[in-house]
Order: sequence, then structure tokens, then C-alpha cells
Amino acid sequence: AKASRNTLQQKTEVDAGKPKLAVDSGNNNNLRTILKCNFPPYGQDFQGKFATGRFTDGRVPSDFVAERLGIAKTIPAYLDPALKGKDLLKGINFASGGSGYDPLTAKIVVLS
Repeated sequence: AKASRNTLQQKTEVDAGKPKLAVDSGNNNNLRTILKCNFPPYGQDFQGKFATGRFTDGRVPSDFVAERLGIAKTIPAYLDPALKGKDLLKGINFASGGSGYDPLTAKIVVLS
């Protein structure tokens, strides 16, 4: 079945109590910040039901596109210690969950 905008909107409304993001999941595992998501309920829809540090409870559309193109099942975070040089050629995720436009955001959430 082909997903429509209405279907996606309904899915989002149904899952309003769970963390869901449309495109980019972000990952703060290797950043000194108070914003973390390496604990439940994050990751509950991943195979194995474990929290990965991504700000989502499962895969997001960009993950499915990357898998379909034969790139990777999920796009790795740019600060992932397991990242290899070849991963840079395939694509990495530069997102950071909880980031904001206001310069005050970094002053509040970044631990120095």
C-alpha cells in the first residue's frame, strides 16, 4: 500500500506519546550534553529493542532510503567511535538531538 500524507499524519497522531522524528534522528552519545536518549523508550522499535542514542524509537525514512540504495541499514553518527573512513564516502549523520537556533541553547545543554 502506498503511504499518503494523511496516513503519515495519522500515524504521528497515534504515536504522539512516543518519540518519533520524520527525517533525522540525531545522536548525542559522544557529546558532553545533558540531552541524551540512550535509554528506554528510545529504540523500542529497533530489532533487539535497545536504545542506540538516536532520538527516535526506530528507523526513520532516511534509514529506509539508505538501505534501499545499498548504503547502510542505518546512517552512523559522525562522532561514532566505530566510524571508518569509508563510511564518510557513504554518508554520516551530523544531526544532534535537541539542537536549536538560539545561541542560549548550547549554553544550557552543553557540559563544559
